[in-house]
Amino acid sequence: MEAKGLTKSILADRVQCSRPTLNKFFDKLPINKEIFQSICSTLELDFAEIVDFSVDTVIEYNTIIEDVRQKISGDIENRCGTVRVLAMNIPIELEAIYTNVYILQQPVGGSPNLHQESLQPTDLLDEHHKLVLLGKPGSGKTTFLKQLAILCNKGIYKGNCVPVFVTLRQWAENADCPDLLTYIARQWNSCGIQDAEAVSNIASQGRALVLLDGLDEVGSDNHRRIFNRHLQS
Repeated sequence: MEAKGLTKSILADRVQCSRPTLNKFFDKLPINKEIFQSICSTLELDFAEIVDFSVDTVIEYNTIIEDVRQKISGDIENRCGTVRVLAMNIPIELEAIYTNVYILQQPVGGSPNLHQESLQPTDLLDEHHKLVLLGKPGSGKTTFLKQLAILCNKGIYKGNCVPVFVTLRQWAENADCPDLLTYIARQWNSCGIQDAEAVSNIASQGRALVLLDGLDEVGSDNHRRIFNRHLQS
């Protein structure tokens, strides 16, 4: 890698993956197949000589994914299928009020930059592995994330992934301060998924659509803790 003038940061940016994922590659741990192939291509390695992607392995992972999706489906629907509107006591069905969202790639202050192209967020999600969605209160950030979770839950968007919706305030207020994977595993456990390694296995394969909502609603002390300890990577 050094002979090609690459560092891990440069390589991660070039193949559009996180540093932890890149570290797993070098530690010979499982990662998403497409990312694995992209890393090998960038480093001019023959991935076929390194690992054998057997049909049985693919089928096994698809079976695990489908099993998890079925078990968490009701929980995702319950938590993401409705939204609360100010001055209304009864939650409203998300499908009844959702409208398409368009975003700008670069944040702007004051008046919108009319020369900047607005895009559908799903286009950017397909291009990048990590995105931070910025917007004023009430601009639809939570509603959009819930819509993504519902679409993924129904197999309409990223149907080969498992939707993971986390309200950051609820996670941050846990007394024992669990890491993110442990917190998600607890959510899944309540849905009947007893395998404690299911979350990390699915995440390492790039098959989790992780949606973290409401960072601005987390108290300052918890904000620093969860960001510095868990979200920077």
